[in-house]
Amino acid sequence: MRYVFILLLLVFVMGAVQAADTTQQAKISLDLANLDVAQAFEKLSQASQITILGDSTVKGNVTCNLSDVTVDQALDIICKMNKLVWVKVYTSSSGDEKLSASKLFKLLDALKELGGSAVICENAAAGTQTVFVPGAKAGAVNAGSVAENLNLKPVYLVRAEPDPAAEAEKEKQGQTANQVTLAAASDPQAAAQNVWNYFSQMPIEQGFQAMEELRRMFFQSMTPDQMRQMHDMYGGQHGNNGGGHHGGQGGNGGQPQPAPGQ
Repeated sequence: MRYVFILLLLVFVMGAVQAADTTQQAKISLDLANLDVAQAFEKLSQASQITILGDSTVKGNVTCNLSDVTVDQALDIICKMNKLVWVKVYTSSSGDEKLSASKLFKLLDALKELGGSAVICENAAAGTQTVFVPGAKAGAVNAGSVAENLNLKPVYLVRAEPDPAAEAEKEKQGQTANQVTLAAASDPQAAAQNVWNYFSQMPIEQGFQAMEELRRMFFQSMTPDQMRQMHDMYGGQHGNNGGGHHGGQGGNGGQPQPAPGQ
């Protein structure tokens, strides 16, 4: 996990990195004919001697002739052909650690959830500083110089373009879940209605599974006193209902009585 913390030290500024380094990159030429996009990135990585990592969403084919272009320009061309996006970070890796695009993207996505909040964390015991500055203007940080001082290497991360419809649905589900948690404890009927609205949006089989999991979590979280209280509240009701029900069955030869009107 060491590279994860060093990644934070790089002062992650994608715009600044791309603007500052494009002019310093060496030019390369490649003829890519009907290659899987992963193979195309591998050839580009070999030609440029720069690490390019794609996550599990990276799919497609590439056929193009790249002539005298930078790595950034080559990635732009290949990614546009396959609806992919890329970012550039600086990080370090040791022999016993293998860089993973999915892990790095997960970290970056988590950092983005901070919004516009800049974070500087000083660890006096370890003698380290952790810095995260989102949304800095291009050129505000000399990323190349910082990376050189910290002995960090450039890494390109590639993944599929975000699906707006999927993102909207995810946000909608999150809002629905929040409505469930915000139900007032003093209004059990409103709380029950919110829970029902949430589960009714699921496919029926998934809804049953979710409700069963919720029931399990509910009972596991109860204290012995709460369990006894629930038994006192509902145990007598079940017993009374059961006695009346069985008595009715006995008067009818043990057969269930039909509903009124049947």
